[in-house]
Amino acid sequence: MILTIGPDNTTGYRKHLEGISYLMNPDAKYLKVNSKYAEILPSIQENKPDFSIIGGRNWIIRNESILKEIPGKKSILFCSPLAQGEISGEEIDNLNLFMDWLNKGKIDYIFTGSKDLANVIDNKSVIHLPAPLIELDFKKSHYSQNKSIALLSDHTNHKNVMNAFASLSLSKEVEQIIINGISPTYSNFLNHFGIQDKIVNKGKLPYDQYLSTLRESTLLLHPSFSEGFCYTAYEAIMEGTPAIVSGAVNWISDPRIIISNPVDVHEMSNKIDSLLKLNEKDYSNLVNKCQDDARKIATINNFIVKNNLGDLL
Repeated sequence: MILTIGPDNTTGYRKHLEGISYLMNPDAKYLKVNSKYAEILPSIQENKPDFSIIGGRNWIIRNESILKEIPGKKSILFCSPLAQGEISGEEIDNLNLFMDWLNKGKIDYIFTGSKDLANVIDNKSVIHLPAPLIELDFKKSHYSQNKSIALLSDHTNHKNVMNAFASLSLSKEVEQIIINGISPTYSNFLNHFGIQDKIVNKGKLPYDQYLSTLRESTLLLHPSFSEGFCYTAYEAIMEGTPAIVSGAVNWISDPRIIISNPVDVHEMSNKIDSLLKLNEKDYSNLVNKCQDDARKIATINNFIVKNNLGDLL
């Protein structure tokens, strides 16, 4: 039995781990961590896993000592690609620590969402395990005259939030900017940029409201510097909303929505405005192309996850 262990939140990290358990059902289970400390160990042991996949974040780093108490083979899931790890700083330190655990035999494998990272690390126990994608209920496009942009992210360094807001301040077409909370630092800059009157701040959104917010929006803007996969873009496209992304989201192919230089606010603004001018037919065509890309990456990723885990089991 495979046990995936990770956070009780709505991050991409949790979706990656939980997706593995859904994909490998009925021989897998997701166990949520609700504590900073090792109280979860008895629950892990009760499940008697043959193989545990543990989210490579601060919880397991704080509780390294429980690794020897977990039955069966053990692996760490490290989602960040190289660029994201470098931007965060902390992720590079974490990866070094996990490699040390691997070399000392404290864990048996490291799974990485980044194929490039798995390829460049000279160790056969570092294995590519991309984001599984189970939800394939794609909705039709929802063309309207409402020119609204969703900017929904956790505002971490690699999400390129300041440049996104700056590009929106240059837009001549955007009428509404929907966000899911904002820090005082960003809020002050919105005043400087002169777009505060266009902001609709919905605060922290439960998952169902997050999806409905994506669907209500004309476009998603997600010009991140680096992405492991980008569930936000996938979920927007699933809801029938095109996602403007940087090349970091490498499974999207339509040049109309790909920003070649994520620090070029004029390029970003021009793409936003051109897309907001699309007629209903062209908007629907764009959604269909995005959904084709999403279906393709779902098929590829799910095959790789099943194949790579199947080989180990």
